Amino acid sequence: MSEMSLSDLIKLTEIPLLVRFTAVWCAPCRAMKPVLQDMAGDWDGDVDFWEVDVDEDPDTAVSWSIRSIPTLVLIDENGDELGRLIGLQTRKSIEDMLLLHFEEEE
Repeated sequence: MSEMSLSDLIKLTEIPLLVRFTAVWCAPCRAMKPVLQDMAGDWDGDVDFWEVDVDEDPDTAVSWSIRSIPTLVLIDENGDELGRLIGLQTRKSIEDMLLLHFEEEE
């Protein structure tokens, strides 16, 4: 994770965040990473994609009640949770969650 904490980022952001709670040893987390990296380009300007390593930042994981990884949490610009997906997800399932809350601009 970068020098900025998730709570700091939430205070500064003007767009929603999709946070992936992960760990380097987690195979499903690694499998999902390229999907999210690709999606980040498609959603640029609408949703900011962020990653929290639960081993490096356990306090943040606890504060967001993360009990399993990978977990994706969609957080609005006010810091409120809009949605959550637990376990390995397909691009479609992630996009479906995003589209429930936002219209992707082409």
